[in-house]
Amino acid sequence: MKQTILLLFFSVLIGTPLLACTGGTASGALIPTAAYQTIATQNGRYYTINVVQCNQYEFTFCAGGSSSGIDTQLTLLDATGATQIVYADDICSANASINWTATFTGTIRILISKYNCVHDLTSNVTMAYKMVANVGSYCLNGNASYQTIGGQSCIELTPETNDQTGCAWNTSVIDFNQPFNLTLNYYFGNNINGADGTTFTFQPNPSACGTAGGQLGAGGIPNSLVIEFDTYDNDNPAHVFDLLADHIAVEIDGNLSGPAAPYCGPTPAFASSANLDDGVVHAIMISWDPVTLNLKIYVDGNLRLTCNGNFVTSVFGGDNTVYWGATAATGGLNNQQYFCPSSVVLPVELSAFKTNCEGEFNRIFWRAETESRLDHYSLEYTFDGQLFYPLSTIQASGSSEIPLEYSYVDQRKWEKQIYYRLTSVDMDGKLDYSDLISAFNCSADSKKLITNLSSEEGVISIHFADKSIYYQVFDLNGKAITEVLNNDDKSENQLITTASKGIYILKAWNKQETIFENQRFLISK
Repeated sequence: MKQTILLLFFSVLIGTPLLACTGGTASGALIPTAAYQTIATQNGRYYTINVVQCNQYEFTFCAGGSSSGIDTQLTLLDATGATQIVYADDICSANASINWTATFTGTIRILISKYNCVHDLTSNVTMAYKMVANVGSYCLNGNASYQTIGGQSCIELTPETNDQTGCAWNTSVIDFNQPFNLTLNYYFGNNINGADGTTFTFQPNPSACGTAGGQLGAGGIPNSLVIEFDTYDNDNPAHVFDLLADHIAVEIDGNLSGPAAPYCGPTPAFASSANLDDGVVHAIMISWDPVTLNLKIYVDGNLRLTCNGNFVTSVFGGDNTVYWGATAATGGLNNQQYFCPSSVVLPVELSAFKTNCEGEFNRIFWRAETESRLDHYSLEYTFDGQLFYPLSTIQASGSSEIPLEYSYVDQRKWEKQIYYRLTSVDMDGKLDYSDLISAFNCSADSKKLITNLSSEEGVISIHFADKSIYYQVFDLNGKAITEVLNNDDKSENQLITTASKGIYILKAWNKQETIFENQRFLISK
């Protein structure tokens, strides 16, 4: 880890960083939509907006039909007008523009000023504004951005640039009263002399990124459980809380750079003390058992650290449902650091893994051509391909040279689309993961807009319940991969796509825009 570098987020974008405009004249409320709207106004006026966490809001004098003949300033304030959230000046020439991702759900103010926070209501201007709703699984802050890497939609936490901090908070919660496995593919960079590293962080209240540099974008986040993947040694030669090798540790004190040793660890990321930032994508899994209170961290299927603790009580203040996210930082040295949804490879010994309907329930079937020192299979389900929940443990034969067949009937009726994964565990505890398969809707609900959805050989087949339904396909990060489409009075539509395998979201709505429906589906090839 490197020395901590403090970054001020959601502060001045360009211009005078410490200037804070407050006050103003109340002038009503704005309701942003996906398209630019404009409002004729004056400097010194403010408007209230009800915002939703993770939606993106733009207020601008630089686009969308806006106009101004003065040196404009824009300030986002909290509902009371006392606390500055974002300030902008001189974004396009002398005019201001704010593009902000909400870190909370609530009310804010947008204050329009003339330089130097003049509020005399004498200058007429036209401000444009809009909102982009978050349809993905993450809320990005800092230098984090969506990137297409190897055909996959990934989240880059830091580019290969000094003094960067990025974080991505998942919009769903994890229940620490239930067992789970959290799986992502991580890229830690390709410079073994770079820095600083990344974290998995759990916390009750998603927020902006924490402090940067050696604290990896997670420092100072209250009530947080931080699993760090550190690619720089900042404790040489004492090595009380750091190691020469790239390493893993668990922190619960909000301070990743000492002076105290971590809560658990540190331990090398690999038994060989090899580097994480080796230019290779590594499979990272975090496993939690609420009975034993053991948190286990795996790298490429190998258990590297087990940490025991009653984190609900000792860290989360008694809150068992917490948010999770990934953070990263660079300092005086750097690395590109990103993660992608897990894209696991079918083990060569497993020749079949599929599901079909048995009455109203899903029957999962798999066939192992051979087994070698295999202890058991763990059948899991997931809604998003990242957070997995155990469904059943099935004992394996141990070793076999002849094909073996297994099946399991999932006697649950799911209200939304789920996927199954099979994890094979050998006698040394090493894990191998299957690909994902979709659960069938064995008891279809005919009242939905989308009555059936399937994908095969790059063709998405969509059955609609009615006419005049609009729809669009997004990846899990909320990036549109199709234009807005209409079913053209047909009950079934087909789309041909070159999207890579993974989970996608179909958003559908009726002509009156009174009914909206999102449904996830899997492209497996």
